[in-house]
Amino acid sequence: MKNILVVVLILLHVNLFAKESLYLHFPSELPSTNTQTSFGIELIRLINNAQHEIKFAIYGLRGQEEILKALMLAKKRGVEIKGVVDSDSHGENYYDDTHLLYQYFDIKSDHISYIMHNKFFIFDDNIVWTGSANLSDTGTGGYNANNVVVIDDKKIASIYEDEFDQMFHKKKFNNKKYEHSHKNIKTSDSTIGVFFSPKSNTYEEGIKELVKNAKKYIYIPIFYLTHEDLCQAKHRSRQFLN
Repeated sequence: MKNILVVVLILLHVNLFAKESLYLHFPSELPSTNTQTSFGIELIRLINNAQHEIKFAIYGLRGQEEILKALMLAKKRGVEIKGVVDSDSHGENYYDDTHLLYQYFDIKSDHISYIMHNKFFIFDDNIVWTGSANLSDTGTGGYNANNVVVIDDKKIASIYEDEFDQMFHKKKFNNKKYEHSHKNIKTSDSTIGVFFSPKSNTYEEGIKELVKNAKKYIYIPIFYLTHEDLCQAKHRSRQFLN
């Protein structure tokens, strides 16, 4: 039984089980406008295979023409595409090509200074693509170390759809969203927890117990570790781990 916590150059794809796949990318030498990571290639494959609907919530888009073209072709063949992207209070996005998403698809944004930093796609109400990678030359294009998990499970997809609908349809962002944490979701071969910031208390509900129960090691691949309680818990755990 595996446990997965979703928080939310070598190409590596690990098949965990029949319905969950993990994709990893270790740092490459330079950013690339080509989509050359394993999870970027998988995203294009999922877009190409979509039959009815694609929903996504992403920070923005920069330099990933292959993904944009795949979305445009999906729309052309009749797939409904809806998206949520980040923007500041002036409606601007940090990523240069985000305006193309507005041009071709039905896109909503928060228009506030808080960052909407989700990175997920939902395909046909059944498959979720989510992880740490932005759709950019340093994300799905390579350069930065990232990971993505793809989950083929209708219940998990419905949880992500709830998060999407809060933003897209109800126009609720950041602290205006309602909390909806989900622990111990059983799929065919795994147990999954899903938490959405900032409303979910992810550390208390999803991470703290894992740190406390660790027997051999704790690995934390993260851009910045600023959570004081987690830092202290990791420090305390050093004397007990082999």
